[in-house]
Amino acid sequence: ASACACSTVWSEITTRANFAMVSLYLQAHQNLDGKMNCVRCGSDSQLCLSHAIPKSFMRGAIRQTGSGKFLEIQEGRESTNLSQDDGRWPLLCRNCEDFFNVNFDNKFDKECNSIHKKIFNSYISVSSDFIVGFIFSVFWRAHCSQSLRYKNFSLSDYCDLECILPNFRSSDILRYFDFSIDVLKDDRSILSFDDICSMVLFPNRRVSAHHSGVEYFFAGRGLLFSMYSPKLPLLKRRKVKLLSNRKIIPVSLTNFYDVPDIVRTLTKAVTAELDATG
Repeated sequence: ASACACSTVWSEITTRANFAMVSLYLQAHQNLDGKMNCVRCGSDSQLCLSHAIPKSFMRGAIRQTGSGKFLEIQEGRESTNLSQDDGRWPLLCRNCEDFFNVNFDNKFDKECNSIHKKIFNSYISVSSDFIVGFIFSVFWRAHCSQSLRYKNFSLSDYCDLECILPNFRSSDILRYFDFSIDVLKDDRSILSFDDICSMVLFPNRRVSAHHSGVEYFFAGRGLLFSMYSPKLPLLKRRKVKLLSNRKIIPVSLTNFYDVPDIVRTLTKAVTAELDATG
């Protein structure tokens, strides 16, 4: 009971810090007229409706018959219709939007098409350099967004984010955070590979199981992406396959039943599909 109470108090404190941090950050990017400037470069150019989770993650999601939209379940809520435009918010000018598309989102989409076929002895033979930037950029965009989709998410860490902006170099990011990727599988052989790849889990946070800090996570395309803050202590780092500036990516093969949020998402989505077709 005391552990639960401590967890609750910790959650309340960090939540208050989250809201304060987001508020101060967004205020710093408003011009004198109250209009938002680009959150990356500060330009007062017209802003694009930007995604945090790339819309390609939603394309493979299980469709509800006749709805033309996607199914997404999270945090114990009832079923929610989800379109490819879900979560968009005016965040970035055109130049900065292109920066993320060219350097991270499009690159990851290209690699992800074959990423499951490249797994060999728990490693993927692609560079982890841009993937570190991709994962952090998803969390950062969700942190900056005022979309209702991300209203309960923010980065509450006391690192100097300005040292990471605007270039999002992996060497800078890795000074403050650790990262890991899990390839999701079904040990019970109930769900197909396509079923698992159809699931979308938006950025969330929880108390880390590996240290006394926070684990941020999101999932899609059959993969679970995690970011740990602060960095893991040395003894823990030896037990977790962490990303670094290397030409290969270490991955863990994780049974999705071990991740409650993902179990809930997949189970609800597949049940809805069977009901619709059955």
